[in-house]
Amino acid sequence: MAGFHISAAGRVAGLGVALTLGSCSVLEEIPLPELPELALPEFLRSTETTRIIGIAPAAGPCLAEDADDKEMAGSLLRRSATAGYDYDTVLLIGSSSTLGLAPRFSFIDRSAQVEDRPGDSTPGVGSRKADATERGGFGTTGALPNVYDVSYNIFDLAFSGPMVIGPGAAEVEIPSTGSVTFSGPIALELITPDTDGGVTVTKARGRFSLQAGYGSGRGAFAASGFDADLPFDRLTWTNLFQCGGRFVSSGKGVVSVQDGDGPLLPPFKTGRDAVPFRAVFESAQFAPEERPAPPVSAGGTFLIESDAGTLTGVFLSDLPPAAEDDAEAE
Repeated sequence: MAGFHISAAGRVAGLGVALTLGSCSVLEEIPLPELPELALPEFLRSTETTRIIGIAPAAGPCLAEDADDKEMAGSLLRRSATAGYDYDTVLLIGSSSTLGLAPRFSFIDRSAQVEDRPGDSTPGVGSRKADATERGGFGTTGALPNVYDVSYNIFDLAFSGPMVIGPGAAEVEIPSTGSVTFSGPIALELITPDTDGGVTVTKARGRFSLQAGYGSGRGAFAASGFDADLPFDRLTWTNLFQCGGRFVSSGKGVVSVQDGDGPLLPPFKTGRDAVPFRAVFESAQFAPEERPAPPVSAGGTFLIESDAGTLTGVFLSDLPPAAEDDAEAE
């Protein structure tokens, strides 16, 4: 398999991946800066040698590619080696390929403000070699879409985290009516403080469903069937927002957990009191090899973070999408 490379100037020789922070919004609305007049997809199409850049915090939200562009899509849960279990959700954009990601690749990461020298506020650009290890139990070995554990450096600061990436669905391939449900494996990681001042990390695998309501422009996510002892049996995230080829947290999404047949509860509590949290959901729909055609799979990452703990998720569907009633996703 040929390696994938983007030089420091951002020129692609195989597969390029660029990172930009966040999704469209989180549960609490956060004002976004004005986007440049030149939309990112137009910029990508305007260059013979594809140049990928990151626009923080939301690069060209709610835009999908043309069918001929065959761009990549996905997300990364990134944390630095100095920040413990403090994660950021990062949007991925790059050049399309059906091959799996090479074990070592180069990319541009402009989603992090990293100082090379004290007082230097120039954004750090991740253009050094990154390591990618395919995570078992998700996609087909050596093919995309898939899930990878990625590590890389910006200057001397190390970053790592799980990444979901694949060929993004084009605008003309996304249905405008009806609804389908994607389902497949999910990996959760629950980080909670312990009595010794450290943290307890609980990892669990289960199954998820993501209902994509194309008519309503809304989505609904649920996960259950976990193989480890968690403080809940089921996680739900409703009123997700269709954002081009993505379903993301929209500022109005509702995140809940449920134990058995009990009531829906907030993700974290202290005693009987709910704990405030921030939550970001970022997912992409992936196109088939023969195109144009509707999306055949979906995957992504999410982050739920509070003072009482952090819950992260990585998911990728493994079954053909099933038609559903669009009204259920509203």
